[in-house]
Amino acid sequence: LLLQKLMPDCDFGTGTFREVEESVSKSNDIDIKILFLKYYHGISVRDISSELSMNESDVKNALCRARNKSSEKFNAKFLLSLFSTTLRDKKVASIVSSHLELDHLPNKEYGSILTQIKKHMKAHQKAPSLNLLYQKFDDDDEIFYLLEDIEDVVVELSVDEVIEELQAFIINAKFIQEYKEMGKLFNKGKKDEAVARLVGLSDSFQNFTIKKE
Repeated sequence: LLLQKLMPDCDFGTGTFREVEESVSKSNDIDIKILFLKYYHGISVRDISSELSMNESDVKNALCRARNKSSEKFNAKFLLSLFSTTLRDKKVASIVSSHLELDHLPNKEYGSILTQIKKHMKAHQKAPSLNLLYQKFDDDDEIFYLLEDIEDVVVELSVDEVIEELQAFIINAKFIQEYKEMGKLFNKGKKDEAVARLVGLSDSFQNFTIKKE
């Protein structure tokens, strides 16, 4: 997904490995070359630096830049805005309850709030109120402070924009999870299986939607 966003003209979903590799080799963007070696070949930062005659720190910086190009919108304020909107809007609450998972979130505090939202949605078909959540987590300072941040955040996105951002956020989280699994396959010497999994990922993400009919 990161490579697809950085190289929209390259068909990562249907192109063969050789075709993808040729497309990358023609690119003048060093970040793309590094991203390809890291995510497509599973090569370590040390080996990439040796392959491209670069310092390891420069390789790490390039990977960081590439990730930022893809996920710059997925920041702390978005999650605050998302949870704030979830508590106010039934449509968003339904989507969050159905599609957002604990392992998509950055910490256990968000996870605890999400768990309560899911439970309340299942029982009452609506999100819990902030007051109810404050009462639930009265003895947990970290969650209580997070709830205060959720209450205070100024949401600058419309409901439709929040849903759009949430879909991209979930896809990004799923990609990170899949990348970890592909790394395990590479480490076990199952390179072909890992590449096949990566190529199949594009179709999966293209067909994925959280939007209600």
